[in-house]
Amino acid sequence: MFKIPSKAKTINQSKAKILETAYRLFGERSPEDVSIREPAKEAGVNIASIHYYYGSKEALYLAVVTNITELMAEKYSAFTLAYETALKTSIPSDAFYIMWVKYLIETLARTILGKLKTNNYLHRILIREQMTPSNGFELLYTKGLEPMLNTLDSLVAHIMHQDSATIEVKARTHALLGSIIVFSVQQSTISQRIPFLGEDVDTNMEIIIRTILENTEYVLQELSRQRK
Repeated sequence: MFKIPSKAKTINQSKAKILETAYRLFGERSPEDVSIREPAKEAGVNIASIHYYYGSKEALYLAVVTNITELMAEKYSAFTLAYETALKTSIPSDAFYIMWVKYLIETLARTILGKLKTNNYLHRILIREQMTPSNGFELLYTKGLEPMLNTLDSLVAHIMHQDSATIEVKARTHALLGSIIVFSVQQSTISQRIPFLGEDVDTNMEIIIRTILENTEYVLQELSRQRK
């Protein structure tokens, strides 16, 4: 079994510790509000280590965004494998495409909302990049968001019997995603009305995700019905 030499292991741990600390700091505040000294100080490393491993604060932030896109790519890859396997053994119908839209919506909901209680930083970076795009947005979009959005467009287009490039299809796709985003950006308001992230957070999150999926199915079933 391969073992990392102790010196190399220390180096890798230092690099990982810097990234983990930067992930939290950039989640709490914008990159402009975080000095390059802070990740070094809180990670317990020399500031020269950040220059050595990442080059600059901007490059460190891009490494954090890359980490997020890798998580999204991992989730998307699992979805794609299951979907392409199902396509080979099924006769696609509206019900088939509705099921896979719900599967992808659930994957996104669990990736974003499911981490709110234990890891709010991913969601904060995602939302901030939507509102005030930085140099990290292009990376986040092309490597993380665009593949999922294109697949969702394609699934919805089958149900609507329209080209996936039409505005109608893309608008419908983003309207469906909006049901996830509203729980992501309105945490304070929603928490005033329902015990969103309080006690029994797992149970409450399951209710929220089930509601999102039920609404998704109602919308898509109606689109399917209107077309018949």
